[in-house]
Amino acid sequence: MSNLIDYLEKVKDLPFDKEPLNILDKVCINEIGYLTYEKWLTASDLKETINLHDYAEGKDLNPDYSFMVTKERVDLAEAMVRSRRFARLNLSDYCSVLDKEVEKQFAAMIFSLPELNYQQIVFRGTDDSVIGWKEDFQLTYSREIPAHRSAIAFLEKHLPNLSGHIAVSGHSKGGNLALYSAVQSSTVLREQIAELLLLDSPGLMKSLLEKPSYQELKAKMTVVRPQESVVGVMLYCDKAAKLVASDGIG
Repeated sequence: MSNLIDYLEKVKDLPFDKEPLNILDKVCINEIGYLTYEKWLTASDLKETINLHDYAEGKDLNPDYSFMVTKERVDLAEAMVRSRRFARLNLSDYCSVLDKEVEKQFAAMIFSLPELNYQQIVFRGTDDSVIGWKEDFQLTYSREIPAHRSAIAFLEKHLPNLSGHIAVSGHSKGGNLALYSAVQSSTVLREQIAELLLLDSPGLMKSLLEKPSYQELKAKMTVVRPQESVVGVMLYCDKAAKLVASDGIG
């Protein structure tokens, strides 16, 4: 069955004026949000806007594979940053926090394609920490978890500085953070968001679906799930999902 790397092989030499930016490109961008950039880039680098193509030129990423940093994700990142299509892909405003005291696992970052004036805020899903998994369980019974508050703060800090077409995305818990923070943000910030891309992610508590802010954002939402979904069908979401054929279970 074809996957994202197969897709990139087909379009790697096609600039966006030949093959317009589409949902598969956006899913690719979201997927490399799982890479632990703090292990590859210095703290000072992470304070700047990094062109990933320039950074990767002449280097082997040589990661320590983990629950998040899988061979498939690294292969995807390699294919992206070495392609003509994503030659101008930038990373900025990277934030990754694991706080044992408040039991919070949170990571977010911004990818941009300057030639399209396109910005994608990516919220990372669950890592391999006990805290991250505990937050996942808390989603099912708590009105708000610590990562929710961090996601709201991330939008409040960075959205006012962005322009152009702004997408907010996330996979698994990251999609829940994207949706929750957008629903709970101010009208001014919500109006800046052009689209919400929610990838196999839990919905919200039922009461939040009744909020006017959720109803305003509903038209901007794209929900994608595999055929066999577990996390993505948790909680409530009344937006019809695009189902993707899958040869895996769960």
